[in-house]
Amino acid sequence: MDGAHFPFLFLFGILLTILFFANALGRAIKFPSIIFYILFGILFGHYIHEEEAVKAFGEIGIVVLFFYLGIEFNIERAFATAKKIWIVGAIDFFLGFGVIAIMMKVLGFDLYTTLLVGGVAYASSSAISSKIIIDNHRIANPETELILGLMVFEDIIAPVLLAVLAGMSSGEEMTFLAFTAILGKVIAVFAIVGATIFLFKDKLNVFIDRYLGEEILTLFSIGGVVLFAGFTKIIGLSEALGAFLMGMIIAESEKSIEVEKIMFPIRDIAVAVFFFVFGASISFSGVFEVK
Repeated sequence: MDGAHFPFLFLFGILLTILFFANALGRAIKFPSIIFYILFGILFGHYIHEEEAVKAFGEIGIVVLFFYLGIEFNIERAFATAKKIWIVGAIDFFLGFGVIAIMMKVLGFDLYTTLLVGGVAYASSSAISSKIIIDNHRIANPETELILGLMVFEDIIAPVLLAVLAGMSSGEEMTFLAFTAILGKVIAVFAIVGATIFLFKDKLNVFIDRYLGEEILTLFSIGGVVLFAGFTKIIGLSEALGAFLMGMIIAESEKSIEVEKIMFPIRDIAVAVFFFVFGASISFSGVFEVK
């Protein structure tokens, strides 16, 4: 049975049915549904893993997921969190990246493999953490603010790590100029967000009030989130960071609840597809060379 032999609509219908049973199983035993999305992806994902449309739809899921996290942060709250996050972020980086990299080096792996494994360990799990926070309705809890701050911190640090690893894999070194370019991109994106809020906050309020419940607002909301996430990805940053910042823009409009409701259906389906595809991409085989 090969997924390429079946039309996309048939495959997508099977996928949604599989996700239904995965969610039902999670509810029946009161366990996070995300675990079963990933597990069912490992078991059944082979048949649709190469379907590009499914992968693209899943990518929208993670974008909308981080938009929901960003929508809980206005500028004031974001700056208050940033002041507290640097020390905790440094500790998180040391434990998530440094300790793993040290262990790999002690075991005798080469520098590139050491940094690669450390980078993967550090950058992973933010999507899983975000999904569990939302599913358990803990997004407004005091401790969640720290967790979300760490996720944004990781999304800023991750592009730097990726640039270093990309340079090493091609035989190049990470130059000061390349590092400065990445930092400049991060600052530029935050500046765009700040300028957008300053210039269009009132107009955004009027627009949402005027077209609430109409098709045009749905197109604006989903299109805006995906566009900004795509923009940050194009310039070499995380699409999750772009979606989070777009959520902050909506949060400043004081109409976040209205916009949230628009996103509910696509969020639930697309996030489930994302984790299924994530499970389908997992391989249990590999060869490592210790030097």
